Amino acid sequence: MENKKPVSGITHINKLNSWVLDEIIFNEGIDLRYENYLLELRSEIEEEFSKKGIDDSEIEEELENRLDTIDFGYENDSDTALILFGDWKKDDSGKYIIDTEGKHGFCAEYSGFCGGTVSVEFSKTLKQCRNTSPCFIMSDTGLTCGDLDSEGTDRLAYSLPVEYFRSEND
Repeated sequence: MENKKPVSGITHINKLNSWVLDEIIFNEGIDLRYENYLLELRSEIEEEFSKKGIDDSEIEEELENRLDTIDFGYENDSDTALILFGDWKKDDSGKYIIDTEGKHGFCAEYSGFCGGTVSVEFSKTLKQCRNTSPCFIMSDTGLTCGDLDSEGTDRLAYSLPVEYFRSEND
């Protein structure tokens, strides 16, 4: 085995049970593109209202009004989606970080990249597997990630719990 320290595990969304994508998108997921959109919209409103001396409660009300309109400017593009799911929390600066004590026991992100990939950044579930292709490189070490869709001993990778994966009969 090349490395005994767990690395990020990568799987394709099609290898997971059908309910997983619903959980990611509709229930548990944190859509980072949408959160960025909200920050930009809030910034625009604050800039508009700062010249008028309007307070925070009125800024909040205007944000809600704009979000309630039919065409409020945000479009979710599944090809560029970036959604966190599992055990994430915000630090004091507002950045999402891994919560190793969370209820799910893992932290992962869904990306529209390559037709839908899931990158498991932390998990209490580990799997022996092969290396991924060089397309998936860990930014902190430059090493390849673990390919959760393969059997092997090249990598020890963080994985989703077994119940998330389709069985071979599905």
